[in-house]
Amino acid sequence: MGPGLFDQITRGFRFPLEWDARYPSQNQTVADAPPGYITLFEDFFLQGNFRLPATQFMVHILQY
Repeated sequence: MGPGLFDQITRGFRFPLEWDARYPSQNQTVADAPPGYITLFEDFFLQGNFRLPATQFMVHILQY
């Protein structure tokens, strides 16, 4: 995914600005999410029908 698709997802799924969704910089990996953030993959949204805000069940799965 590139920054353009990231913008499409955040706008299309109406991420509130207060969520402060961030696209990683070029030298970051999925393991570099800052404290308090989670890494979400485009396939969650585009193929897995994942929606935010997530249910508590999904939060527990992601934490696991």
